[in-house]
Amino acid sequence: AGIITDRDIAVRCVAEGHAPTCTVSTHMTDSGLQTAEPEDDAVEVIAKMERAQVRRIPVVDADYKLVGIIAQADVARKLGPSDPKLVDEVLEKISAPVASAG
Repeated sequence: AGIITDRDIAVRCVAEGHAPTCTVSTHMTDSGLQTAEPEDDAVEVIAKMERAQVRRIPVVDADYKLVGIIAQADVARKLGPSDPKLVDEVLEKISAPVASAG
């Protein structure tokens, strides 16, 4: 249905002065949610993270049931020792400022 992170809570809830009783659905990302499948390779997952500029992607099975989450830190741990340059590039692209439409 969606995903909510600590940043979503800080930016969309606390910073906007919402009551602590507001619902998750009010602040979660639900449109354009990027997901991965267990069979996806690292290059596919990294590309999704970079495109969406997100640090975490839910991993879902064929029925869209959540089976895990892959995080930027997972990429760094698994690929960093063998390809530190790739990890640096991922961090840079995920963290790059979004160009304004104006």
